[in-house]
Amino acid sequence: MIAIGQEDQKMTKVDTTAGTVVGMTERKVLAFKGIPFAAAPVGARRFLPPQPVPAWTGERNATQFGALARQSSFELEQFMGGGDMAQSEDCLTLNVWTPAVDDARRPVLFWIHGGAFFSGGAAIPWYNGGGLARRGDAVVVSCQYRMGAFGFLQLRHLLGDDYSSSGNLGILDQIAALEWVRDNIAGFGGDPSNVTVFGESAGGMSIGTLLGTPAARGLFHRAIAQSGAAQAVSEIGHAEAVTAKVIDEAGLTAATAHKLLEIDAETLNAAQDAVVSEMFEESVENARRGNLGMPFQPVHDGVVLPDHPLDAVRRGDAAGVPLLIGTTKDEMRLFTLFSPRLQGDDESALVSLASVIFGSEDDGRAAFESYRSRRPGASPSDIFNDMLTDYVFRIPAIRLAEAQSAHQPQTRMYRFSWEASIMGLDLRAFHGIDILFCFDNVRMPGMEMIFGDRVEAAHGLGANTSEAWLAFARSGDPSHHGLPAWPAYDTDQRATMDLDAECSLLSDPGAEDRALWDGVR
Repeated sequence: MIAIGQEDQKMTKVDTTAGTVVGMTERKVLAFKGIPFAAAPVGARRFLPPQPVPAWTGERNATQFGALARQSSFELEQFMGGGDMAQSEDCLTLNVWTPAVDDARRPVLFWIHGGAFFSGGAAIPWYNGGGLARRGDAVVVSCQYRMGAFGFLQLRHLLGDDYSSSGNLGILDQIAALEWVRDNIAGFGGDPSNVTVFGESAGGMSIGTLLGTPAARGLFHRAIAQSGAAQAVSEIGHAEAVTAKVIDEAGLTAATAHKLLEIDAETLNAAQDAVVSEMFEESVENARRGNLGMPFQPVHDGVVLPDHPLDAVRRGDAAGVPLLIGTTKDEMRLFTLFSPRLQGDDESALVSLASVIFGSEDDGRAAFESYRSRRPGASPSDIFNDMLTDYVFRIPAIRLAEAQSAHQPQTRMYRFSWEASIMGLDLRAFHGIDILFCFDNVRMPGMEMIFGDRVEAAHGLGANTSEAWLAFARSGDPSHHGLPAWPAYDTDQRATMDLDAECSLLSDPGAEDRALWDGVR
């Protein structure tokens, strides 16, 4: 590693296993962007596991983000500042923020972005790692991975054993990026023996999956799963049914499926878009079948995932990994903005959807009434929002915490409760609001629309949340002087830190609601 000139100059070189990269100072830390960690998965490499990145000669400019993975449009990513960024199949790049390229061996926080496994990217402004690196004297890494049909299309039954892992390419890409960290991060001032993976939504679900993935063992040492657990896994039959839909939308048949290897990316992306649109229209019904309405997600394929990740965690396969896991209080508020079926107050229609989840009309009505009894004056849509928040996010998080706490005493749970009102929309503590706080990005330009006249309180919560994440990355314990005592999670007390303007420790919040989900899958 070679720093150019004096400390006040901006460009810095680091030697990696594939060649030299040149980054620059940004937000008072060094930023290296768009570093390839695997060969471009194009041409003959489409639908195959990530391959080693070819070495380059000379110096590679690392001051611009790489292109996003090919993907479908998702309103949530636009809301978070995703904008119209370039997309490409050549997307396997990562980014590094570090206070210095020295031998300090700082803790490493490795971010996996969300987006329902078909959208998003590491370049979204909310994910900028500079603030977190600077606050915690840590190294922050974010990576891209293949998504949608490019990253989670099950093809072994159509194209043969060479494609036996095609349903989990996005997970294998994340593992390849973690291998790059193991081999290179010391040159960026990081400690390869102290890597914490953290991610939100599909990123949190990826982490739940990685905990049960044999190929990922030893590549990370702590895990923070935000609004995602180990539930987002398709069985082979469902994954193959999604593949059939994609093939049909692409104008192919099972007999001509080999042409998926050669059709242009735009055609494949359009087929993916059609399948995403269709399945999201049936999101609640699909959730009952175990896939959360997401057509593309990791696959229990017997190859990359020999077992369902939650079963592997319950068995103790991730026993050595401290876990911090939680959800926002009102996860589903944002999603219902984009679903006319869930916006209104047609109680009979919402109870009918609850019946799909609970398995019968009587059980659905009983659950709805039980939720109502603890929410006097709540509208039917508010009640159903809370039910969906529990079903899709909170209960899977609790189940993963239960599974891991049986083997790992450093398991902790949180609830993020900061409420926001944006452009007159009552979003409350919506899905994704915690990202700004854990990255210590609450001072970013434009955040006034989220924080309004609560800016100072937001800054305080940003400090408390990011310090907790950093403390966890350093020691496996998120406790710090700005929070109340934060005991480990167990099934007796179910200690849960409530992260809000005033943070407090809760014991089994929403216990009556939680009990309703026993036996519901």
